[in-house]
Amino acid sequence: MKYILFIALIISMIDFSLVANRPNEDPYHSLLSYSTEEYVDMGLLCNDPDSAMIYYSLAMKSFEAAPKKEKVRHYIRALNCAGYTSLFSYRDFSRGCFYLMNAEQIAKESGDSAMLALITLNLANLYVGTDQSQEAIKHFRHSMRLSLDEKDILCYITAYVGLLPQLVVEKSLDEAISDIKGFSIIEQPGIPLTKFATELTEGLILLKEGKYEDALKNFNDAGKHIDTPFTPERYIITPIIMKSNAYKIMGEHDKAIDCALEAIPLLDKEGKIDIYHWISKLYEDIGDTINSDRYRLLYLDNAYDAGIINNRMSDMVSGKSSFERNMFLNDIERLEAENRTKRAVLWISAAWCVVITLLLFWLWSAYKRLKLSQENLFLKNQTIVESKQHVIEKIPGQAPDSLNEEKKTLQELSERIMEFTANSTEPFNSDFSVSRLASLLNEHPRKVSKAINECFEKNFNSWLAEIRIDEACRRLTDFDKFGTLSIAGIAEGVGFKSRTHFAEVFKRHTGLSPSEYQRLAGKKLKFFS
Repeated sequence: MKYILFIALIISMIDFSLVANRPNEDPYHSLLSYSTEEYVDMGLLCNDPDSAMIYYSLAMKSFEAAPKKEKVRHYIRALNCAGYTSLFSYRDFSRGCFYLMNAEQIAKESGDSAMLALITLNLANLYVGTDQSQEAIKHFRHSMRLSLDEKDILCYITAYVGLLPQLVVEKSLDEAISDIKGFSIIEQPGIPLTKFATELTEGLILLKEGKYEDALKNFNDAGKHIDTPFTPERYIITPIIMKSNAYKIMGEHDKAIDCALEAIPLLDKEGKIDIYHWISKLYEDIGDTINSDRYRLLYLDNAYDAGIINNRMSDMVSGKSSFERNMFLNDIERLEAENRTKRAVLWISAAWCVVITLLLFWLWSAYKRLKLSQENLFLKNQTIVESKQHVIEKIPGQAPDSLNEEKKTLQELSERIMEFTANSTEPFNSDFSVSRLASLLNEHPRKVSKAINECFEKNFNSWLAEIRIDEACRRLTDFDKFGTLSIAGIAEGVGFKSRTHFAEVFKRHTGLSPSEYQRLAGKKLKFFS
């Protein structure tokens, strides 16, 4: 945080307009005196994403320092803007997802449908960027419904324009009829992207009616009307895919492919990723495996470089994509070698079989080792949880009678603390604190904290987390009593407000995720039943 404030101070010293109305004040204190709303507005005025992110961070800190109901919308705006900037300026899907999902949760809790429409639109774009078309389609449509309820036509049109290419790629144009009709009846004077969306819509209707040449003209004209102030370059690819798809429907696959290929020099890096993916599908439709694999590989390579497929996604997806990429590389090598000599193909095929066999054996061995390691880790944790007794350690080298009064008092207090936690569910309340514990024991919080630090050799938060995780382990294995609860329900039951935070703490203490722990417990139960 201190680095962010330092950078913000430098910005405030350069941009004198921020403090022009307060010439006699220290710029540092002047910058910190703005409201949550003002920070967000200043971030939106920044052309530099780094500066904008600083203002959004200050807006969030400003709200968190003094949360008020009337400021919640501006806090949501800050989270949404930070998510948007992370997604479109930095291509940081992990951080963008974090901000947007937090904004979505708070918007739902506060009933702010207008902000929820914008957040859902950004989440849809997040799913587009991570190649999850069905989730993207669902979120675009949800954003459109919310936008209509809130009469936010700009958000509606933006979501509608994002939806159309996803329906084309997913071959779901028949499903788009209700979306097209919905767009056709709304009022849209002077709204950015209106003409763009209208041309696309008319083109799709003509395409459905079999008027292909007229449809192609509409798709061509659509590209001349991209008038959005927000990242307009990402809309260039939409009419290109629409036009290519029209040729595909007409049965002119060569023209469909040529249309897509001719567009490559016009696109930015992200647009090229999408067009490579589309070209790969076009070649796949006509059975050209070599070219389909070639453009699929270009898609994967560029997607990795752009951060769309990388370690921000789950280990399973990342590993699967990496394995798929290696298979494409070897397949292309084998297919190209086939055109040279039959002998070379035979040698490569033999070598490939050996590699696959060794790889499968290695994967099988690694999988077995991983499963064994997880089971051993589970049994170790179970043994610890089942036999754990919070014994208060005496001070080394001293008999109880030789302890001074303060040490005796602290040990007695620590015994009372353990007796209390063994017989009370208070520690599993999300708002349980050292002050609450001290109040229940009729002791001063500082004294309680000192007793925990000295007798348990850990601070209050670590001690409390350990108690909660131990209880969570018991509940995850008690299927008779807690079997109907979800992981989130168990997390809430032991005092965690967030399933994500619970999972992080649980993994840190046990070495396993809650779901893995529960799965292994179920496996053990099934084995002994």
